[in-house]
Amino acid sequence: LMPFMPESPTFLVKQGRVEDARKSMIFLRGDSAMHADYELRLLEKENRSDAKINVVDYETMSKSGEESERMTSINSEGSHNNQSVVSMLMAPEMRRPLAMGIGTMLFQQFSGINAVIFYSGQILETAGLSNANVGGAIVMSFQVLFTGISIILMDKAGRTVLMAVSSGGMCLSGLLLAFFFLNPNSNPSSLALIALVGYIATFALGMGPVPWLFMGEIFPAHVRAPACSLATLVNWSSGFIVTYFFATVSTALTPSGTFVVFAGVCFGGVCFAVMVMPETKGKTLEMIAKEFKIASGRHSVNE
Repeated sequence: LMPFMPESPTFLVKQGRVEDARKSMIFLRGDSAMHADYELRLLEKENRSDAKINVVDYETMSKSGEESERMTSINSEGSHNNQSVVSMLMAPEMRRPLAMGIGTMLFQQFSGINAVIFYSGQILETAGLSNANVGGAIVMSFQVLFTGISIILMDKAGRTVLMAVSSGGMCLSGLLLAFFFLNPNSNPSSLALIALVGYIATFALGMGPVPWLFMGEIFPAHVRAPACSLATLVNWSSGFIVTYFFATVSTALTPSGTFVVFAGVCFGGVCFAVMVMPETKGKTLEMIAKEFKIASGRHSVNE
């Protein structure tokens, strides 16, 4: 399908292809022409803002004509054109957005979700469920259902609320799984099934979709592509580590101890969502970028 998909509006605006960006936005979002034009104006404004260097008060500085001409040339080119990807990612105003984006990805993967999904059949077999495949199908059907619910709630409840509720639900489900595996022979197998359903359903409600949406909102246009790529690299590297070492850790700590660790990570996710993660619901990309600039102390009164 990808050959038939248009380029993103943000990319097209950066290339100066505004009319193509307008067509792309209407195609991707189904927006009316009026809404598309409004969004495009915001994207163009953000793109111009990203291309500016810090304002210099020339009236207070004595400069030769040649130097003034050189500075004007630099202003017209934009500071980001001469910066490497690494220097843009390491800029002071990027520290908080990167910490937020990478932080949500770390909590998503170290919650143990991929390990739980990959080993759900084995977990249910260990729990003594007569038909682990049916149990696994039930678990995954709830993931689909709650993913749909999260789509409805995303712009109503907000990102931080869904992230906090999701992490809290996963924490409780993880503790329930830990309790079950303390004595799997005497506890009913239905308890493991309920805990797995709760774990994966609440993940799909917020911890699953929110980090991917969130990182697209918090990174400024000029560095969005490499920043999102870095966050994705951290995500899948963490997923590999958790999945690869799950069996080893489960043997060392026992299944019960492993799920206590996962529950602890999820509790950390609740604290992160409530105390650190900014809410982006109902805000334009420009508003979000300006808030991060203010937080980094690099906001200009002229912006």
